[in-house]
Amino acid sequence: MDNEHLIQLSRQTIEILEQLKPITGRYDLVFPSERKRDQAMSDNTMRRVIFQSEQ
Repeated sequence: MDNEHLIQLSRQTIEILEQLKPITGRYDLVFPSERKRDQAMSDNTMRRVIFQSEQ
């Protein structure tokens, strides 16, 4: 990641992320790339998922 983007999270969001930790395992990212787990999922992948969910 080139630049950090820091935001404040609500208590509820933090609780959800803590519940996801056993699923995401040792990775720092909630949405990692399938090929490179230390990199974020691409924008195109996210767009494709959103587009498919609207159909």
